[in-house]
Amino acid sequence: ALLVVVREALAVLPSGTQAPDVRLHPDDLAWMREHPDVDPAWQLIADPGVGRGSCRVEMGDSLAESDLADRWSKVLASIGRADPWQDASDRAS
Repeated sequence: ALLVVVREALAVLPSGTQAPDVRLHPDDLAWMREHPDVDPAWQLIADPGVGRGSCRVEMGDSLAESDLADRWSKVLASIGRADPWQDASDRAS
């Protein structure tokens, strides 16, 4: 699913010849480096400021971000719910 998220972020950026910088949570980065469908031109960068399941893609002066909590909120809103992404007990662990 994370690979799809990165590809969707790349799709909204203007085409260019520069390789994109793909910033991911360090735990997600390890998985992405092992995935056979990851484009070898992507510059994968560990960034602890990016949440798990999220990405920040930069190419030249352009930026696209995809945040898991934002995507979850949109899914819930589509079914008329407004639950938080995590409750307080989840954030404490």
